Amino acid sequence: DTGMPVSTKYMSPQIESILGYPPEAFVTDPELWPRLIHPDDREVALAAYREHWASERPLPADYRMVAREGAIVWVHDEAFSMTDASSGGRRVSQGLLVDTTDQKRLEEQLLHDALHDPLTGLANRVLFRDHVQRALAGRKRRRTKVAILFLDLDDFKVVNDSLGHRAGDRLLSLNGHEVLDF
Repeated sequence: DTGMPVSTKYMSPQIESILGYPPEAFVTDPELWPRLIHPDDREVALAAYREHWASERPLPADYRMVAREGAIVWVHDEAFSMTDASSGGRRVSQGLLVDTTDQKRLEEQLLHDALHDPLTGLANRVLFRDHVQRALAGRKRRRTKVAILFLDLDDFKVVNDSLGHRAGDRLLSLNGHEVLDF
């Protein structure tokens, strides 16, 4: 039980293009919507819904849902509480759901690009510092030891100077299976 006093009276036809279920499925099965919320987001999303119903304040929520074919879909959900004159003054909630999957993927890619070296894919200085600071803070709490491994490629400048930066880049980005042929 979700604890939500909800029965869906109407669902826009666009929901099928987002989640793969026809609108009628949500009207006939009040538990379908909560079941489709990603398990890792369900508790927080349902708590936001309950708060919306209890307080009558607007619901702004971002969470993942699982579409009919199993794809993960990020959504931005906004709902507003109002009195419905056509139903005898009963309180209803009307909302808008936006598929933000592409935006979330772009945000994740931008974050990854900001924190990783584009050539090697390794953590850059900003992410490295963050990991070291977290490890040191955790070391104090858990009374454990921390080790850092630093590799220095001797005379790497010689590779760049004699063979060019493209050769140096290829050397740095080797995955262990490639053979260099200069």
